[in-house]
Amino acid sequence: MTEQDVVDKLLKQVKGLLVKKLAIVEAEAKISIQRNFEEGGRPKWIPSKKNGKLRGTKTLVVTGALSEISSTVDNETLTVTLFTSPKASAYARAQQEGATINMPGRNILFRSKRYKDGSQRTVFAGRRHKKTFEKVSKPYVIVIPARPFMVIPPEDLQKIIERINQ
Repeated sequence: MTEQDVVDKLLKQVKGLLVKKLAIVEAEAKISIQRNFEEGGRPKWIPSKKNGKLRGTKTLVVTGALSEISSTVDNETLTVTLFTSPKASAYARAQQEGATINMPGRNILFRSKRYKDGSQRTVFAGRRHKKTFEKVSKPYVIVIPARPFMVIPPEDLQKIIERINQ
């Protein structure tokens, strides 16, 4: 056995150990991010202003699309990449970094609703209603505060390091 054979064998063993450690990092990072959703952020996220049937649900947890974290491990460059599902990628960026959305004014259909007592009021109308009138709504701004969910807190980094050292 030559000196080069020994070096190659050692490098192969070292790379095998690094690949195993990358698998640990991948699994622990996914667990850490999942815990962010369970606890409502670490540090806590600004609660969302939900109305109707969504009122009272956890922030960022309605459909569960954001919490579907996927990953890839590249054994050549020794990197782990975490990402959200494709159906949530645009929404994920707005939640992670925060966003401001300028909504333009739009045409809204109204109709007059008459009651038996003779009173009436203006209500929203659908396209099927015959006696409708249009109004242009005011433009408005939606501000989404940053709620970083793809973050591994320092206490979890310590846990990951301990798992690697085991």
